[in-house]
Amino acid sequence: QVLSVYYADYGAKGFSIIPNPIAGAGTLKFYNPGNASFTFEVYNSSGIFVHFQEIAGDEIELNTTLFEGGVYFFRLYNAKNRFNGRFTVM
Repeated sequence: QVLSVYYADYGAKGFSIIPNPIAGAGTLKFYNPGNASFTFEVYNSSGIFVHFQEIAGDEIELNTTLFEGGVYFFRLYNAKNRFNGRFTVM
């Protein structure tokens, strides 16, 4: 019988973006063992708000059709947890 084990390395900040930079599509994975609800906000390099999403789970698909090429900053938060980071879209 074959068993599988899921292992996620969220790094020191509690999240990982694969790949980064993103060309086509990427995934933001974050530590959320209870699948709590989070708010995901994205801002461009000028600080202009460009995307909002509510999520309950531990990953967000980052599709580059939503973003032009460049550097983006995100906030992922709820009442108990907060993650901040950045990603680059090619």
